[in-house]
Amino acid sequence: MNMNKAWIFVIISVVIIIVSFLWWIFYPIFRVIEVNDELPIEITAPSQNNQIQDTRFSNLKTYEITETTNSIYENIKENKEYIDTQTSSKKEPVSEKRSIETEANTEQVSAFKESDTTPVVGVGGHDASGSVKIITQGSKQYIRYENFSTIDGPELRVYLSRDLGARDYIDLGLRKGTRGNINYSVPENVDINDYKYVLHWCRPFRVLFNYADIEKIKEF
Repeated sequence: MNMNKAWIFVIISVVIIIVSFLWWIFYPIFRVIEVNDELPIEITAPSQNNQIQDTRFSNLKTYEITETTNSIYENIKENKEYIDTQTSSKKEPVSEKRSIETEANTEQVSAFKESDTTPVVGVGGHDASGSVKIITQGSKQYIRYENFSTIDGPELRVYLSRDLGARDYIDLGLRKGTRGNINYSVPENVDINDYKYVLHWCRPFRVLFNYADIEKIKEF
């Protein structure tokens, strides 16, 4: 009787393991994860209305200078002119300061660039659609999927790869979504020009789900 109970326990355990394994494999096929990331924020120059204004003396009243106070006024004026002469060389001209700020803002605006798009191609019965572009924001680069759709899989990861077999690649992380507009940050120490493809790769089974050829869009 005890042997029968032991066999029943073994059979039940095996069935649970098999069902769990099949669920782990096939459930992602029916899972949809929608993500809609915004474009990296473009830095824009400040409005021309954002002017430097000196309002320290805007509320002072103006008084008529009488003859009795005229000499005092002249002395104050002479002293002020002397002080201004001594300190003028130490002050940065406002126009020059604004020029430097404008150049810096222009440089920041021009740092935002986006490439053309390249299509996403499904592989081996794994349907996929959408497009990929490369975005540069200052020193940062992003792989951006737009109008993207794919089926999910066990531990599906996004690779920058030199080949379609994921033999030489950079891991950009676990897939964030299976549908929508999705950004993946490229590590700053990685030169995107060294890689030809972006892959969705099932790591446990070493299976390619989809790819995009970025060879023609990475030079921009």
